[in-house]
Amino acid sequence: MIEKQQFIVIGLGVFGATIARELTRLGHEVLGIDSDEQRVDRLADEITHAVIADVTDENSLIELNAGSYDTAVVAIGRNVEA
Repeated sequence: MIEKQQFIVIGLGVFGATIARELTRLGHEVLGIDSDEQRVDRLADEITHAVIADVTDENSLIELNAGSYDTAVVAIGRNVEA
């Protein structure tokens, strides 16, 4: 059996949302963060916590107690084909 862990998923686009959902399905606690309100709203009922925040602001991460989580997944970026 997998030990329950705490994950932060930064960026809730297609990739980040998929990761957040799967980690939740596996029984882990997941904090999903995105600056896009619609993305956060879409996942609010599917993962443990979903919040709107600017992760480029260090104070936002401090307020969210990001350092206390076991693992962070950074799922932000641009389309590599663009």
